[in-house]
Amino acid sequence: MAGVLPVLLGGDANVYGMARSFWEAYRVCSVAVCQRALPALAHSRLVRAAVCTPRLEEDEVLVRVLVALARAHPDKTCLLVSCADGYTMQLARCRQALAPWFRFAC
Repeated sequence: MAGVLPVLLGGDANVYGMARSFWEAYRVCSVAVCQRALPALAHSRLVRAAVCTPRLEEDEVLVRVLVALARAHPDKTCLLVSCADGYTMQLARCRQALAPWFRFAC
């Protein structure tokens, strides 16, 4: 899984748990995209809270931030994982705009 970049939506302990699972299974670091990172992520070597953006709940903002992240990693297959119900619903709404850039299910 060296060519995969897990992109985790959220900033809480659920994201840390997913990042830890990716690390233990595949030895890859994840990127968290969130409004603010909670202490579970603040000092972790397993996940980078790369994007902390207010208004992430707005579909246009989410799409803009995620597409920019994918463009910054053209050599990776970006695997998008929602770690909260709200993000899952947002992914469903934004599916067409994100599908060219990410692999995800919702």
